[in-house]
Amino acid sequence: RYIATTGAIQGETSGASEAIVGAGLAISNILTVSELKARYFFGVDITDDAGEPLSDDTFTHYILTAIRWFEHQLDIPILPTTFSEFHDYYRNDYDAFFFIQLDNYPVISVEQLKVQYPSGQSVVVFPAEWLRLNQPEGHLQVVPTAGTLSEIMVGAGGSFLPAIYNGMSYLPQLFQVDYTAGFASGKVPRNLVDVIGKFAALGPFDIFGDLIAGAGIATLSLSMDGLSQSVGTTSSATNAGYGARIIQYTKYIKDQIPLLRRYYKGIKGVVS
Repeated sequence: RYIATTGAIQGETSGASEAIVGAGLAISNILTVSELKARYFFGVDITDDAGEPLSDDTFTHYILTAIRWFEHQLDIPILPTTFSEFHDYYRNDYDAFFFIQLDNYPVISVEQLKVQYPSGQSVVVFPAEWLRLNQPEGHLQVVPTAGTLSEIMVGAGGSFLPAIYNGMSYLPQLFQVDYTAGFASGKVPRNLVDVIGKFAALGPFDIFGDLIAGAGIATLSLSMDGLSQSVGTTSSATNAGYGARIIQYTKYIKDQIPLLRRYYKGIKGVVS
């Protein structure tokens, strides 16, 4: 709500706005900081020399970075995201129950499908019960149901277009679709969560690797009164302290990306 701070209505509040899920809450439905630590940092000291742990905000940053990175790599939305798209009218697709291939998928829901006639005539909004959605592939079709509204909109000739446009095979940007794509809360597949977790772990592992003995230090020696102690690490000027774990995670991610892209994006279409 907004609160008026000046004028005659000072102190009054507006109506409530639509709720918007914050990024922190959205990513916690995919992978929480505690889950990231438990699954990918088990047995790893995640504190500095003074015993101070890495902040949860830092882990959250790397989780969100991993999610966005995979969205770009796989060319799919992972976090629920709203889109508003325009699609052209093709006669063949119209004959196939107004078939529309949405640009982003998987699709969670379609909020609205409407038609804006090129002549500027009134917008026609299709009833929600007409919409048929194939969520994984993003296929949207319209199946008019019985009733007066469908008879008026579709017309006796089977067309929703005004008479001036009847017989045309193509019209640009006739349809506007408002929809939400991505994975619903708690519905992100486990294999996708796993690669997100491994990618999110890479940044903190770089930090923790430097804390083993110091940034770029491969060997640390201490000598006092004839006694000495030497500690060797895998860290160096060109290698991280947890380099083996980083290499393992990186190889796993690299192997999984083609499989995930082919499964979740692939080539989606229909043959008519």
